[in-house]
Amino acid sequence: MPGGDPVAPNPQSNEPCAPLPESSKISRTMEDLMAFCLLAKLWGKSLTIPLIISKTKLDWKHVKGPVEYIELGNGWVLLRFATMVDKEYV
Repeated sequence: MPGGDPVAPNPQSNEPCAPLPESSKISRTMEDLMAFCLLAKLWGKSLTIPLIISKTKLDWKHVKGPVEYIELGNGWVLLRFATMVDKEYV
């Protein structure tokens, strides 16, 4: 685009920068997130992610696939499982 940044919004325009996502797309993303993820809150003593991973691997020996641990802050951790079966097992 000549004379401007193609990503920056036009300040003289009343139109949004990008189309809003359809509610069905948002709903589908939430369904996928709920199907494979658990949200965990750590209470008490603060633990590091490596310590959480080692403790859960000991307790969750029957989980077949990998588990992704995403630290969200303030003691919250998002656990993303490879399969719904693994999530249901936990």
